[in-house]
Amino acid sequence: MSKYIEVEKLNEVVDRVYNQYVYDYGLSAAGSNMRWIYDAIESLQQEQESVAERFARIVRGNLNGIDKKVQHKFEQLYFEITGDKMYGGFND
Repeated sequence: MSKYIEVEKLNEVVDRVYNQYVYDYGLSAAGSNMRWIYDAIESLQQEQESVAERFARIVRGNLNGIDKKVQHKFEQLYFEITGDKMYGGFND
């Protein structure tokens, strides 16, 4: 089971819950500012990607000492978190 939440899915859930809340309480969706929730989600995603990049730098800097299977696992996890290949366009 993945420990990471896809941002698109999280945004969909937030939208669905918010729209139900507006409907249930008869509120005006136009009068509410939900931007802060989406900003918080984006901030968490950037933090998650930053941690992934720090780990990727460690792996890339120690390729000779890391088992190929372990390297592959790091590559898969990095792709899962960032959506990018670990060895593409890095600036170490």
